[in-house]
Amino acid sequence: LNKKLNDNIRKTLKDEYNYRIVNGRDVKRYKLWEETNKLCLYCNNPIQMSDIINGQADIEHILPKSRSFSNAMSNFILAHRKCNADKGQMTAYDFMASKGDNILHQYIEKVNALYKDGKGSISKSKFENLLTKGEDVPSDFVERMLKDSQYIAKESVKMLKTVCENVNTTTGQITDLLRKEWELKDALQEVMIDKYRELEQIEIREYKDSQGNIKQYETIKDWSKRDDHRHHAIDALICALTDQKIIFKLNNLNKLFQYAKGTLSQEELAEMEKMNGNKYDLKEFIDQGAYEFKIPIPNLRKEVISHLENIFISFKKDNSKVLTKNVNKIKNAEPQETWVPRGRLHEDTIMGRVKILAEKKIKLQKIENKDNLELIVSPNIKILLSKHLEKYNNDFKLAFSTKTLNKEPIIYKEKELKEVATYEYVNTKRVALTENFTSAQLGKIIDKKIKDTIEKFIETNGGKIKEALKKLKENPIRLKNGTIIKSVTVKDESKVEPIRKGYAITGNNHHALIYKDEKGNYRDKVVSFYEAVAIGLQNIEETGKPYPVINKKDDPILGKFQFSLQKNDLFVFDLKHSENPQEENEIDFFDNKNRKIISPKLFRVQKMSKKSSGVFDILFRHHLETTINRNIKEVIVINFQSNKYFKRITKVRLNHLGEIVKVGE
Repeated sequence: LNKKLNDNIRKTLKDEYNYRIVNGRDVKRYKLWEETNKLCLYCNNPIQMSDIINGQADIEHILPKSRSFSNAMSNFILAHRKCNADKGQMTAYDFMASKGDNILHQYIEKVNALYKDGKGSISKSKFENLLTKGEDVPSDFVERMLKDSQYIAKESVKMLKTVCENVNTTTGQITDLLRKEWELKDALQEVMIDKYRELEQIEIREYKDSQGNIKQYETIKDWSKRDDHRHHAIDALICALTDQKIIFKLNNLNKLFQYAKGTLSQEELAEMEKMNGNKYDLKEFIDQGAYEFKIPIPNLRKEVISHLENIFISFKKDNSKVLTKNVNKIKNAEPQETWVPRGRLHEDTIMGRVKILAEKKIKLQKIENKDNLELIVSPNIKILLSKHLEKYNNDFKLAFSTKTLNKEPIIYKEKELKEVATYEYVNTKRVALTENFTSAQLGKIIDKKIKDTIEKFIETNGGKIKEALKKLKENPIRLKNGTIIKSVTVKDESKVEPIRKGYAITGNNHHALIYKDEKGNYRDKVVSFYEAVAIGLQNIEETGKPYPVINKKDDPILGKFQFSLQKNDLFVFDLKHSENPQEENEIDFFDNKNRKIISPKLFRVQKMSKKSSGVFDILFRHHLETTINRNIKEVIVINFQSNKYFKRITKVRLNHLGEIVKVGE
């Protein structure tokens, strides 16, 4: 969403304001400009686009950076450069207070209007910053943050020196600078660009080189290096290649930069920033001075790209363990050993269960067991169907198959019986009747009289449920006997387990077991975290140990066990492992030469669920992708909604170094 907004702003700046090149700071300025309705909050005068272009209006810190250490958007507004200079190191509130009570009062009203109880153009955090007094800014915040970071870095170095004596530290700024100097900034895009070019997801952008010439380059739409896990590998390599000589050189260059910057006036700095289209910083100083950082390895970019194509990402399975041993120390007694679940077993709401008349009749073919038969409403029909069942040796599948019923139809009251009314058991819970009550909940109210009364109340109060229920305090809903309806009992169709004196939703699934029956069909069995804990406790009773909770034995009904699925399990799509490949889609998974072939087809389990319809729904995410919130879903995720697709995948296990150590379960 944010990328789409940024692209729209870039287009606006180019089309309406004749920007040739739009950088990130231009986009930020435009956002802040619109946030305050194109006004400067400090002088209450309009900010023109010409002011922005000419550098007469720019981004300013609401709470001074030297005191808040914040570069968040919530700490920025767009203001006239003169107002910013007058404000100095004051907070926005203190600056306006210094102008007198009347101006301060007008400023507060303006800020409140921009916020409008959370529905305006500025966020809550920005609203709070704009009204923060200088005395309320934590004086020790920066110092505390710096000390924490310094302590973490210091302790990390101590630990690393136990492995390697020669350990040096560096900063993110140095890593970022060297990434550009060593030509690694766009290495990830180069690896991925062919695939995205085929998908027509490439756009042409322009940039200004050091000589001021306009040049073009290809880039992937809506893409960032942080979309790919491998950017960590590039950063780690740069850190490994950064030595003391480089840091020493950068320190000296920084001194030269600070000296050069100090010789420039504010107007000269503003002009330089305008020319560069960016902030004048150490990076820009190094570019202009043509200072070089020798590439430490011959053909570094080529070598990096070669290795990037062969990287597999290893993921930790965070829910593999279900129980932890805990020792309770009791005063004047022996310590008590217990096993504790490593997560929530069920949701807090405990539900009841009632038997009600089902809304729809069911066809005779759906009567599959004794439970279905017992739920039939009519006793006479139940007796009739029981006699029919006895003729077929109580074989439900045979007795109520379409073929049998066509051959021997069941007649009741001189008509062929095709469907029957049944009861059903439903979960119930109490829901408070407030303005947050939804139309979906209204449709699930158990008591028909109460449901009709509420629907009539909504209809007589405008017909809109939310607006009608806002009037409950002044005009409560009453039954005919005068009872006020404050809460209602509604149906809940979630999957539940018996808990204490009721039922509760058990939450996430722990794993799934995949089988293949005699006909070659894949069958599934989904095990919830609640069920996994129960298996673990049973194992403790039998063996004294909770594991394994994944049963890899064949099932007499479902078939031969194939593999299990858990979140973060890895699978290779459309390739088969063979140490002696014969077929086109067969390769040796353990051969490092094949890593480049495997990588595009390696996916991990993102999530899985069992729908009420019985469909087992699994989402696989590509192992390199950090997010699925992008436009090109087909290269990021694969969704299975049919078990027949299990024939496409082969399970693999990776070690912590990203090496395949096992194929199959």
